[in-house]
Amino acid sequence: MRFPVLLVGDQETAEDVVQDVFARLHGMWRPGVTTIAYVRTCVLNGSRSVLRRRAVALRRVEPVAGLADSAETVALIGESRREVLRALACLPGASARPW
Repeated sequence: MRFPVLLVGDQETAEDVVQDVFARLHGMWRPGVTTIAYVRTCVLNGSRSVLRRRAVALRRVEPVAGLADSAETVALIGESRREVLRALACLPGASARPW
């Protein structure tokens, strides 16, 4: 279980991936043919599929409208910037600086 948890990032999703792999392999299991390396490869591919689905879902998320900074926030940021520039101007050798 450590392998899929490292790949997908959470225990529940990793358990789902492993359960799906074992469910698909249940009727196909043949001793000597189906090896642990094959099972690991199936878990890796299942984990990659989960990560691809997550990436597609994140790309399709619409940005939420109305999250722009308010006028008050913009004014406060501007004032903070002016204070920093005034403080920089007071430093020794400030006349040589381009700001």
